Amino acid sequence: MIGSENHFWGQGMKIVTTKSAIQPALSLAAKVADAVSVGETIEAMSPEVAVRMRYDGEKDGQFLTPSKKLLDVVSTCGEDIVFEGEDSITIQSGSSKAQLDWLSQDPPLIQKPSGLPYVVPSDVLSDAIKKTTFCCARESAQYVLAGIHINAGGGMLRLESTDTMRLSSYAVEVDTDETMDLVVCQHAIPLMSALTGSVSLGEIDGRLCCMTESMTMIAATIQGKFPDAATVIDHTASQRQTTVDRTELINALQFVSNIVPTETRCVALESDGATLVLSTDSGRTETKCGGSTGETRLNVDYLMQAVKHCPSEVGIALEDGKQAAMIDDGIWLHCISPIFSPNT
Repeated sequence: MIGSENHFWGQGMKIVTTKSAIQPALSLAAKVADAVSVGETIEAMSPEVAVRMRYDGEKDGQFLTPSKKLLDVVSTCGEDIVFEGEDSITIQSGSSKAQLDWLSQDPPLIQKPSGLPYVVPSDVLSDAIKKTTFCCARESAQYVLAGIHINAGGGMLRLESTDTMRLSSYAVEVDTDETMDLVVCQHAIPLMSALTGSVSLGEIDGRLCCMTESMTMIAATIQGKFPDAATVIDHTASQRQTTVDRTELINALQFVSNIVPTETRCVALESDGATLVLSTDSGRTETKCGGSTGETRLNVDYLMQAVKHCPSEVGIALEDGKQAAMIDDGIWLHCISPIFSPNT
C-alpha cells in the first residue's frame, strides 16, 4: 500500500490552487506528520497513519515541505495561491510572497487500495466513533485498550472500546458476511471522523484501510487480544430499562456531581418505575421516569458522558447493583460497571 512511483519531482514545479481547496487537506496532513507532500494529491505519512487526499487545482510537479509551516502560511493567504520552485518553494497569493524549504528526501506515496469489503456512510461511521472513543483507556498497561476494536462478521460491523470500567459497542449493518478483527490506533481516529461520503473499509496487510472518493487512509493496528464484549453485554437488558428524559437526567447528574465523594465519584440511583432518585451521602435529587424498577451505584462522570450521547429519551437498565448498568438504543450499547458498597 505504500511504495514509490515516478512522480513529477524536482525542476519546474508549479501548482495553482485555492485556499478553500487545499487548506482542509493540509490541516489533516499536519496532524499526521511533520512533512507533507503536495502534488497531484496531498500525502502525509507517520509510523501510525498514512493519508492521501485529492484537491482541486492545476498541478505540474510535486514538493515536500514541513507540514505545520505550510499550513500556517496558507492559512494567512488570500483565496488564490500559486506554488512554484526548484530548490525552494515560493508561495504567491496576491501581493504576498513567502518561501519555504524544499525537503530533499523522497515523498511518501500512498497507493489507492481496491476490493475493500465494507461500505458505511460517513455520518454513521462518525457517530460510531463519537460513541465509542470517549471510553477508550487513557492510561493502561494493556495498550490494546487505547484503540478502537473493529469486529465484523455475519453482516454486521461493530466498533467497540473499553477502559475496563465501561464498554461501548456500536453495530452497523453491512452487505457482506466477511470477517475482520483488529484494533485501530488512536492516531487514526480524527482522520476516520473526517471522512465524507461513502466510506469503504477493510484490512490489507494487517492494516486498516479506509477510502472515499477524495481520501485514502491507512492506519497501523495494535497487536493484542481485545476483551470479548459478549461476556459483558446482556441483550435482554433493554427489556428492563428505566426511561428518563435526557435533559432532566443531565440536570440531575450535574446537581449530584457537585456533592459526590471526590475519591469514588459515586452516585446511587434507584427507580420505582415512576421516580428516579439520585443520591449521595451529602444530598439527593429526583426526576420523573418510566419503565422498570432497579437500583445501582455508578461513577457520576461515566454516566454523564454516556447520557450526553443519548437521544432525547434515555433508556438505562439499572439492574440490581451487582451487574453492569446498560444503555441500549438498538444500535449503540453502553455498559458501566457498578461501584460496590461495603454492604454489597
